Amino acid sequence: MEYFSEHFKKAGIEEVVKLRQAQENTEHRRTLRGELEKLFSEDGSPDEIVSLCQQHIGDTNMTDVDITIMVCGVGSTCHGEVEGLVSVER
Repeated sequence: MEYFSEHFKKAGIEEVVKLRQAQENTEHRRTLRGELEKLFSEDGSPDEIVSLCQQHIGDTNMTDVDITIMVCGVGSTCHGEVEGLVSVER
């Protein structure tokens, strides 16, 4: 991605880079959402959920706030409510 970004920025078409980054962000969110839904539906342990979230924080530019919101959304959809949030530490 770095070479891609540099190439298009030098060519003066940074919009292509922004579009590609937006596409990647969308794909990361879909992937995380699917993995969270699977964990919640299979009654995954809190440790598994935290580990998954930490992995996505490390691998993407998603923030802990983004992920917390997603966990709440998926958890409330799958279980009706989220009983408590576990702080995701980096």
